[in-house]
Amino acid sequence: AVAIEDLRSASRNGSVAIPALRALLQRTAEEGCGRLHVLCTSRIVPPELVGLQSGLLLSLDLTEMGTEDGVSLMRRKAIRGRSDRVTRLVRKLRNHAYSISLMSDLLRTAYRGDVRKADAVLGSGAAMDAPLKSILNWYQGRLDEYSQTFLQAVSLFRTHVGLREIAALIPHLVTEHSSRKTKLEPALPLVAAELRSSGLLYENLDRESGVLVFAMHPLIREYFYTQITSPATFHLEAARIIEGSVPENPDISNLEQLTLMRELIYQALGAGDVELAWRVYRERLGGYPRIGYELADHPLGTSIIEMFLEHVDALIEILPTPAIYDLFVDGALYLKNEGRLDDGITTLERLITLSRRLGRDDDRLASALLVKAGIEMLRGHISASGASIRSADDIFKASDAHIEHQASTRIARELVTRQATLDVVRGRDAAGEFARAALMS
Repeated sequence: AVAIEDLRSASRNGSVAIPALRALLQRTAEEGCGRLHVLCTSRIVPPELVGLQSGLLLSLDLTEMGTEDGVSLMRRKAIRGRSDRVTRLVRKLRNHAYSISLMSDLLRTAYRGDVRKADAVLGSGAAMDAPLKSILNWYQGRLDEYSQTFLQAVSLFRTHVGLREIAALIPHLVTEHSSRKTKLEPALPLVAAELRSSGLLYENLDRESGVLVFAMHPLIREYFYTQITSPATFHLEAARIIEGSVPENPDISNLEQLTLMRELIYQALGAGDVELAWRVYRERLGGYPRIGYELADHPLGTSIIEMFLEHVDALIEILPTPAIYDLFVDGALYLKNEGRLDDGITTLERLITLSRRLGRDDDRLASALLVKAGIEMLRGHISASGASIRSADDIFKASDAHIEHQASTRIARELVTRQATLDVVRGRDAAGEFARAALMS
C-alpha cells in the first residue's frame, strides 16, 4: 500500500502537480496496479479522477464527520467533559472536520481541554451561523500582534513559505499600522511552534531544500489576508524576496525553482505588476513551449494561466494584445492536454468575447478559432468545430490574415485531430495556411 497525505495542488481546481504521481493515480483508478492500494487525502477530488466508473476508485468525503467520529477526535485531542456536551459541540460545529479539530486545539491549549468553555468561544445567535469564523475571531482577540503578523505573512503566499521569507516580511507588516509597538521580536521558531500547536499553521519539511516551510488552511489564509490593509504593497515586497532566491534562467526540471517561479508570478499579480508576471511566465519559464512540450506539466501551466485570468481587466489595460491572446490559447491547450476539453473550449469562448475589447490581431484570433475547432473535434462537437473553422475563414477573407509561422506550427503540432479537421475544411482556400501548417509537421 502507498499512503499520500495532502496531495499538493498545482491549481485551485486541485489538479495533481507531479506528472508521475498523476499517472500513478489515473492508472490505479482506471485499471488497477495488481495488489497495490493507494490511499491519499486531498481537499477536493483531483479532476483527473472525476467521473471514473471503473469500480476501483472509492472516494470518501471527510468534510462532514460522523458525530461519533467527531466525538472520538475531540477525545483523542484531550477534550474533557460530559459526553452529551461533547456531542452537542460537534453538532454546533456542523460536524465540520477542520472546525472540530481547530476547536479541540483551542480548548486544549487555552482551557486545559474543558468542553464547557466552548460556549465562550462560539457565543450564541448569529455566531452559530459561522462557527469557524467565531473561532478565528476568538484567536484574533487573544493572539499577540507579532503572532497575528506572522499569520498575515504566511497568508500572502499561495503555497508554502519558509522562515527566511517570513522574517523579511514581518518588519514591513509590523510598520503598516503606527499603533503596532512590537519592541522585542520573539524567536520565529517559537512563534511558529505555538501557532502550529493551536492548529492555525501547518509545518512541513521541504524535501528539495531540507528547509521547514509553513502553510495554512485556505479559510484561515483568507481570514488573515483580509486583515492586511494594503496587500499589494506586501505582495511586491514578497516578489522582491523571491526574485533574490531564483536564478534568471531557472532549471524547470528543479521542482523547488519551479515552485518559486510560480509563486513569483502570484506575488507579481497580487502587486499589480502584470508585466513582471508576464515576463516570468514567457521569458524565464518559457511559456507553453517549455511547460507544455518540454516539461509536459499541464496542471502547472493551467494553474499559472488561471492566476493571470483572475486579473483580466489589468491584462487588457497593461499587456499588448498578442500577449493576451497567447495567455488564453496557452490556457486552452493546457486544459485540453489534461483532458478538460469543455474547460478549454470555454476559455477560448471567453477570449473570443473579450476580443471586442482588444486591439485588432486577426492572425491570433484566427489561430484561437482553429485551436478551438480542434478541441471541439476532440470533444465530438463536429458542427461546432466546423463553425469555428468558418469563423476563421471569414477572418481570412476579410483581412488576408496570415497566421504567423510560429503560431501555425504550434497549432499543427498540438492538434492530434488535425487530419479530421482538415477533412472538414478541405476545399476551403481560406484555411490553406492551416492546412499547410498541418502538413509541415
